[in-house]
Amino acid sequence: MNDKKQKPRIYLVGKEDKDKSIKVNFDINKVIKVLRKRNPLFEDFGDFFINFFYAINKLFPKSEHTLISSYDRYKRPGDEEIIRAVEFIVSVNNKMSVPIKLEYKTKAANIKHHRVNYSFPNEGNHKFEAYNYIYGIFQMEKILKISHTKEGYTIFLTNDDTYLKKLDSILDADGFSLEDQSIKTGIINWTGDNSLLIEKEIPTLFTLKGEYKMEWKKYSSYKYVDEKGNKNKGYFYVLITKVINEK
Repeated sequence: MNDKKQKPRIYLVGKEDKDKSIKVNFDINKVIKVLRKRNPLFEDFGDFFINFFYAINKLFPKSEHTLISSYDRYKRPGDEEIIRAVEFIVSVNNKMSVPIKLEYKTKAANIKHHRVNYSFPNEGNHKFEAYNYIYGIFQMEKILKISHTKEGYTIFLTNDDTYLKKLDSILDADGFSLEDQSIKTGIINWTGDNSLLIEKEIPTLFTLKGEYKMEWKKYSSYKYVDEKGNKNKGYFYVLITKVINEK
């Protein structure tokens, strides 16, 4: 048995709505808007994960959903890659299905926001997390092809603005930072120590078929006091990458 802590997986499987006249139009920006209004900050990945689920249900209140939690892969042929790679598969009114992959990373900060105290750890292995996010796009391309699905999304939420910038020459020797407005396409190749990739079962080389622009947006703001007692303003940023099934 694998003793490593794994993320819980939740899948939304929609049942046909009684109102056949409802037009299904999944808009990821509307999901983010609902999410931001309810939760400008999150305690950890689990908090982000559950509230993202809430935001989807808020947008589709007339749709019935079955909630499934699992720590294991499904055994149906073709599903294994999907189960490993995504947090959500959203199906509304049996008319569409959208896989979604989430990432959430923080830099150290102690914040009091609306009478709630947040203590964020430093999770900044920037080179690995950038590579892992781009690998998530590659996974999404495979998922869409396997499942014959039209579109999917990878989403990265962080308060660490290092991800928005070009990494230094050592970290970014292979050009896979998530720098704002940068383009990711073609061969992505990891060099250097690959022990973490082996642990996470991530290949050192893969090829993106599509072309993806990294476009960060401000998600929310917060005030905090640094170690020297100075008052500062910080931001959470969100990166949304839409992946299309190009047949």
